[in-house]
Amino acid sequence: MHKIFVTVVLIFSLKDVHATFQNPLWGGADPYAVLINGTYYYVGCNGDDQIWIGRSSALYPYVDYKPVYTFPEGQWNSKEVWGPAALFQWNDGRLYMYYTADNGDNVNHRIGVLRAKTSNPQGEWEDLSLAVPVNTGGQWAISMTPFQDLSGNWYVTWSGWRDQNPFPQVTYIAQMISPTEIGPRVEISAPEYAWENSIQPIQEGQHVFRRGDKLFLLYSGNASWTDEYCVGALVYHGGNVLDPVSWKKRSEPIMQKTTQVFGPGGPAVVTSTDGNEFWMYYHSNNYSNSGWALRSINLIQLAFDANNNLLQLTPTPWQQNMQGPSLNTLRGTKIAKNSQSTAMHPRTMFNLLGQQVGVKNYNKGYSP
Repeated sequence: MHKIFVTVVLIFSLKDVHATFQNPLWGGADPYAVLINGTYYYVGCNGDDQIWIGRSSALYPYVDYKPVYTFPEGQWNSKEVWGPAALFQWNDGRLYMYYTADNGDNVNHRIGVLRAKTSNPQGEWEDLSLAVPVNTGGQWAISMTPFQDLSGNWYVTWSGWRDQNPFPQVTYIAQMISPTEIGPRVEISAPEYAWENSIQPIQEGQHVFRRGDKLFLLYSGNASWTDEYCVGALVYHGGNVLDPVSWKKRSEPIMQKTTQVFGPGGPAVVTSTDGNEFWMYYHSNNYSNSGWALRSINLIQLAFDANNNLLQLTPTPWQQNMQGPSLNTLRGTKIAKNSQSTAMHPRTMFNLLGQQVGVKNYNKGYSP
């Protein structure tokens, strides 16, 4: 007798102030999301030649995934498009996006800039870096993300090599002159603790967010292909943003592996729709030592003490119910769920997304 399994698609309107959810959210790595005019946009890269964007009225789940840019062949940026691709709105009101790519040789990884042709993030984009990448000192560079200081001045941070030696990967900052032009790079941090260099000395996946009078620069430490991958933090307390002494590194990772969650990294922080809560996307291995091949995206709420200090985070075991973001309204969202299971396996979600947006080689390694 043949068993028949039915997939049910539900379309519903849910107005639950605090809906519950479970990790993982979907398969993938190196998340990046941004809130624009009340809508979240999630940016993904296929690891080869394409960037795509999904949208949602909440932090999860994302729908309407669309490929927004495919890189032409034969250019410096035709291959190995790695996440995160950072979407932002510049002073001119236009939308821009930093990306990481090369010509098929990892040593040539550089940063480029896309600009949206309209105000719709899921519309058409044009490449402003077809001829020349962003000047990162002529050296290998990945993970560029923009941020503003407490006075509204723009900067970028990224992971790079000091020279042709691939290690260590260090944290750079530069002031933005425009989305395509930045000032001289300044190294503000390098791996020094065992938790960020026990396998390889790496800081990558930099992401900055502001809360109150502090800037927090999160990054992934150690080797991304191992369980030891973790999340570290630098905290800006004032002074010149380009001065390393203005940043203080936490001596311990703010998130690291547990007996149930392995290799958490790739932090990306956004607020709830009401702006009162800070949430962090991150990826983790699907199982111990699964490496780049099998990783999935998770979500966790950040917590702070009375002095606005970021508290330690413990990654939540998969399929454990958690309280979702405030005002997490899921309007018109399509959820596909196998009738035999209470939660969608990340591989199932990946397959659905792959079919929807033409993702190929999505789980290809995103780090050297």
